[in-house]
Amino acid sequence: MKKKLLAGLATVIMVLGFAGIAGAVSITEAQLDAMIPVVINFDDVASGTPITTQYSGLTFSTDQAWAPVAIATGGYRSSPNYLGGDTGQYGWNTDIIVNFGMGIAALGADWANGNGADFLTVYSGLNLTGLSETLSFTGYGPHHFYALDPDFVIRSARFGDLFFAIDDLKYAAVPEPSTLLLLGSGLIGLGYFGRKRMKRK
Repeated sequence: MKKKLLAGLATVIMVLGFAGIAGAVSITEAQLDAMIPVVINFDDVASGTPITTQYSGLTFSTDQAWAPVAIATGGYRSSPNYLGGDTGQYGWNTDIIVNFGMGIAALGADWANGNGADFLTVYSGLNLTGLSETLSFTGYGPHHFYALDPDFVIRSARFGDLFFAIDDLKYAAVPEPSTLLLLGSGLIGLGYFGRKRMKRK
């Protein structure tokens, strides 16, 4: 029995090890929603308000000093507001940068009026530092990342395009260590009872 448990534990370690190598990958909106994310639709502030630190644990900025992150009217996913990289209706040639002081496990947003090479890059460090993974895409719609590696907690992100805005920013907390332990224990149990059942046959 001891050998079987050790074998099961080794399998779990291998699975988690391969997940650790993966870094961050693209996931669907349904997968992100299953993680019960926080949703920010920017409708709780007046249109035209520059967004910096209004939301707890988050800091917003852009890559251009002349273009503060601002709320614009005409919500893409939810009315009346969405987030643009300029004081105008959409951001023009500016990328939106978000720092997550608490660190998160998953992130996504809806793109509006994309015109060019859209991308979402997540980083393991604040202020776009550390390990990074980039999701490239074209057109409208929600786009999401999930950090598989427990060492790759998302701490900052860059939303980029030539002419765009985002709405319904979603982010999910990093799972508690006890949750990961429970998952590992469950996998070991399934492996053990599966082998026991096969032996009986």
